[in-house]
Amino acid sequence: MSEAPSIRMIASLGFGIDFIVRRLADLRGERVSEIVAVGLYTDEQSWSRVEQTYSILSAYLRSQGISSRLERVDLGRGGLVAQAREIIARVIGESSGEIVELYLTGGPRLLLAAFYTAALTLPRDWADAVRVSVYGEGFPASLVVEIGKLLVLAGLDEASKRILRYIKDGYSEVHSLLTVTGMPRSTLYKRLKELEKLGLIVRAGRGELRVHPSLEELL
Repeated sequence: MSEAPSIRMIASLGFGIDFIVRRLADLRGERVSEIVAVGLYTDEQSWSRVEQTYSILSAYLRSQGISSRLERVDLGRGGLVAQAREIIARVIGESSGEIVELYLTGGPRLLLAAFYTAALTLPRDWADAVRVSVYGEGFPASLVVEIGKLLVLAGLDEASKRILRYIKDGYSEVHSLLTVTGMPRSTLYKRLKELEKLGLIVRAGRGELRVHPSLEELL
C-alpha cells in the first residue's frame, strides 16, 4: 500500500479558522505535515486579532499532529506579490518533494490576490510543485488548480486548446477528433503526442483519450 502524499499548506488567515478546518476535513488520502498561516499586516490592532486567531488555530493543529507557523505580509513594506513569492519559495525549498498547496480562502482579498499572482509568476520548475485551492464563502463549492498545468495550458495555441475542449466534451477517439477538427491525420497525431507529453491528456481503456483531471475546471 503506497504512502499517502504529504502536503505543506500555505493558508491565508483572517479573523477565523473555520475555512482551514473545513479544508483539512475535506482532504482524503493526503497528509498535511505543516500549515504556514499568512496574514496581512495593516495596523497593530488588526494584526493583534490575526495573532489571536493564529493562537487558536495552532492549538487546534497541535491536537491534530500538524505543525504550524505564522508569516506576515506587510502592507506598509510594499511589494505584496514579491513578499508572497518569497514565502512560497521558502516553503517549496523546505518541502522535500511534498505538494505545496496555497489555500486562498480566508483573509483580505488583497492578500489572496497577491499570493495567486505570485503563484502565476513562479519559475516553471517551482510552479509544478504548487496547487491553489479556493472554497466558496457561504456556499458549498471549491476550486483546485495545479499551477504548472495552468501555465502550460496558457502557453498553448488555440488549435491545441480546441482539441482539449473537444476531448473534454466527449470526442475521446481519434476518428471523432479527425471529424470535428478537420485536421489532417498526421497533424492531429502530432498535436495529441505533444499534449500527452505535456501531461494534459491521458489514455483510458481501448485507446480513449481523457483530459487530465486537473484541467476539468480550466477548459
